[in-house]
Amino acid sequence: MQCDVHIANFDTHELRRYTVVKYEEPGFTQQWAYQTDVEPEVAAEFGLLFQAVSDFESAMHSVVIDSGDAPVDSAYQLPYSVQNQLAVHHYIEANHPVVNAIYSILGGALSTVDATGTSFAKVITIRVVFPDGSEGLFYVKVLGLGSSHWAPVEESFLDADGDQIFFDSSDYKGQQGIIGPDSAAFLIDLLTAGGWSVGVSGVGDCSWSCDNSGDDCVLSCETL
Repeated sequence: MQCDVHIANFDTHELRRYTVVKYEEPGFTQQWAYQTDVEPEVAAEFGLLFQAVSDFESAMHSVVIDSGDAPVDSAYQLPYSVQNQLAVHHYIEANHPVVNAIYSILGGALSTVDATGTSFAKVITIRVVFPDGSEGLFYVKVLGLGSSHWAPVEESFLDADGDQIFFDSSDYKGQQGIIGPDSAAFLIDLLTAGGWSVGVSGVGDCSWSCDNSGDDCVLSCETL
């Protein structure tokens, strides 16, 4: 059995290729490797990746979603909705060309980098801010050779008031917080979709709490 292995140093931009040979017969196994020339097309593709990563690391990366062209209005709309998550993926593609360049490369032949177990794509993250002030990180998720998309880093999402947005409805057990009117409706929809019974009194800024049983959440707002 024989295969080629490419080793890349992202600090020095050095790329090496090794041919690995494994010979087996009953009761005997031998394996060895030797360095070979890097294929020009592979060197060119890694060169694009090295440059894209350097460009990425030299700048701050944030996508603020324009309320006039929002695929979704709040990070509260991401849990339970693959469709909304993909809509944000497409928005990032259209509004962040430097980051999208890295995404495009990782979505091509170099998505095999992720298959090595390094999970390199997970270090390519950006901050996305939604119209209601909620925000969170997205990373390049490699699905397979030639296939990847921007996916949410679930534990990173906060609403405009600093409360965590949970992607698993059971994580709301025993939680409480304060939420503004721009986000309250989205929180109610999320809790309802997660199977909670939600009671609301008043309007405006709300304090909210969910019991420890996983059954009921209450929003108490400023005025009736």
